[in-house]
Amino acid sequence: MPKTIPILLAALLAASAAPAQEAAPGAQEFEISYSNTTFELSRMDMGNGQWAFLAESFLPLHAATEGPLAGLGGHCLYTGVAREGIGAVQASGTCIFQDAGGDQLWLGWDGLYDGTSDFAGQGSWTGGTGRFEGDSGETSFALTWVASPREGVNQLTGIRRGTLVLPAS
Repeated sequence: MPKTIPILLAALLAASAAPAQEAAPGAQEFEISYSNTTFELSRMDMGNGQWAFLAESFLPLHAATEGPLAGLGGHCLYTGVAREGIGAVQASGTCIFQDAGGDQLWLGWDGLYDGTSDFAGQGSWTGGTGRFEGDSGETSFALTWVASPREGVNQLTGIRRGTLVLPAS
C-alpha cells in the first residue's frame, strides 16, 4: 500500500505537466462596427396596430481587418412582430457570415426595440464551416436607425461585441 501512493502521485504529476494534446486556442474578444440594410419580405396584419414580418438583411463588417471576424460579410433572415404607434419591434433570426473563401460562421440572435432606444439584443455563435467549424461564443449588438430610402427598406448602423471561441486545430 505505501508503494501505491507514490506511484499515483507520480502519475498525477506527469499528467499535469504534460502538454494538452488538443488545447483550444481560446476565446477572442471583439468589438466591431457594421452597417445593416434590411428588406421586409413579407408582412401579415395581426390587427390592433400589430403585424408579423419576415425580413432579410445584409451587413458588411467595417474595420475588421484583423481578428476572428476579418473579411466577413453577413446575410440574415429573421421574423418578428412590430407594433405601430410606439414603434416597438421584437425579432429573432439567423445570420450567416462568410469570408472570400466560402467559410461560414453561423449566428442565432434575439433582439428588441422598445420605441425609445436602439434596437439591441444578444446572440450565440453556433459553429460554421471550414475555419469556423466548431466555433462558439456569445455576442451582443445595438443598432441605430439611419434612413428608410423606400417603403420596406431600412438602413442602420451598429456595434457588435462579444467573444468567439475558436476550435482546436
